[in-house]
Amino acid sequence: MANTKLPLPKLQDLHYDAELAFKNDELKLLLNQPPPEKWLKAHPMAKMKNADGKFVAARYLPIDKVEFLLDRIFQEWRCEVLRESLMVNSIVVTVRIHYRNPVTGEWSYHDGIGAKSLQVDSGSLPSDLTSVKDAALMMAAPSAKSFAIKDAVEHLGILFGRNVNRLGTLEFKPAYSDEKEEKTDSSKERLTLMINAAKTLEALEKLKQHLTTNEERQSYDTKYKQFKQL
Repeated sequence: MANTKLPLPKLQDLHYDAELAFKNDELKLLLNQPPPEKWLKAHPMAKMKNADGKFVAARYLPIDKVEFLLDRIFQEWRCEVLRESLMVNSIVVTVRIHYRNPVTGEWSYHDGIGAKSLQVDSGSLPSDLTSVKDAALMMAAPSAKSFAIKDAVEHLGILFGRNVNRLGTLEFKPAYSDEKEEKTDSSKERLTLMINAAKTLEALEKLKQHLTTNEERQSYDTKYKQFKQL
């Protein structure tokens, strides 16, 4: 008897609730969009290697933008401080970020850790705790907590700054989308051509509902800015 290849099951067939999986995919797609470039700040001290092998300032997403995204996307969330400690000359804070999943309504959480060194008098050794400035702890503890919050929410997706200092990352692609609704390469190219060929802002905005990939969104944003500059 000849060997016959059985068709592999699709993820949609294996999931206990395909509709819920599709909605979760849509949320994941949102959470894995890159944050706006204008939100990212250059770190004053930390460095990283870019694609050319040169050292450049590392970038980060400020805490105010992180909290804005949590408010906007999840609405209900809270920060629980699990513990704080002193390690060498730094205050270390561990937090747990609880958030309500807008798709399922269920609460989930991610943990994060952050640290901030204590300021000491000029000329003193960092390990000399007798030279710690009066307000050092008051300034370091909130900073360590902010770092911990950002560390925790990076697990949510690229939108929260997960990949800002990484090279060679993969683009998120939904796994449970309906095959009938998936675009072919030719249809994707056609949409990009239509975006670039749009003669009016009104014509361009009609295409917005059909955007599904980062490339399409970038083309749309570029064209939109061109119209706004007219």
